[in-house]
Amino acid sequence: VSTQSTWGQRFILIENSYTFQQLVLMLAEEFEKQGFIFNKNLIKYCLVRVGAVFKTELKQILPLWGKDFRVDNSKSRKQLGINYKPTKESIVEMAYNLLDKKYIICLLYTSPSPRDRQKSRMPSSA
Repeated sequence: VSTQSTWGQRFILIENSYTFQQLVLMLAEEFEKQGFIFNKNLIKYCLVRVGAVFKTELKQILPLWGKDFRVDNSKSRKQLGINYKPTKESIVEMAYNLLDKKYIICLLYTSPSPRDRQKSRMPSSA
């Protein structure tokens, strides 16, 4: 963008705001039918609080716990003419790329079947 009207301005470049749980649900919808297993339970605050004693990364998110963040991308849509790709489409595409490039090969092995607790399964697509 080279118009002077946008110089020195800040823009939010995101399609929408989502919680981690919403992102997990988007991935689960696509990948569970292929044999992947997702933990869709919410992490309890008390567990994060205890974990924060040992991990500074967890301590940093405590002030944000339970807060709802929303973004308004109308400025970037209007002034920059951006039409955003839906987040679900983007995150699923990213996951496929990471799997194809073997960046997350450890995720190819899912947890054991409830009937067979002795061996892991690989999804048919692996």
